[in-house]
Amino acid sequence: MKTPPLILIVEDDEDDRYLIQDAFAEAQLSCNFVFAVDGADALAYLKKAVEPPALMLLDINMPKLNGFEVLQKLRQDPVWKALPVVMFSTSTETSTITRAYQSGVNSYVLKPQTFTGLVTLLSQICNYWFDTVRIPYHTDSVSRH
Repeated sequence: MKTPPLILIVEDDEDDRYLIQDAFAEAQLSCNFVFAVDGADALAYLKKAVEPPALMLLDINMPKLNGFEVLQKLRQDPVWKALPVVMFSTSTETSTITRAYQSGVNSYVLKPQTFTGLVTLLSQICNYWFDTVRIPYHTDSVSRH
């Protein structure tokens, strides 16, 4: 049996982490997830990851390292350069969205205003990244340093 793909969710807001966890449960998605509480925590997780993530869901505004700084470090690292990253933000600013794509994000989505919207969005993300497209990362496909 194939191991469900792992999503590394980088989110500093405790309430948002709780809602995301509940939304995954509500949607009954066949993927696993782990949280990093900020950008530095995410990079530390990747350095020691026993199970590499197949996808990263990345908030922008965080302490220590923000989402753009994390993305820059990922895109400079040959091991994680191709890791699919979805920026997950409340910002609708064109300049922020443009900067995200210019920095190498694979997708930019807005955080929904409702719990039902969050359940739907997470389902769509998992369906797209794990059922529709082929990605280079899955549980045993990455050799780390």
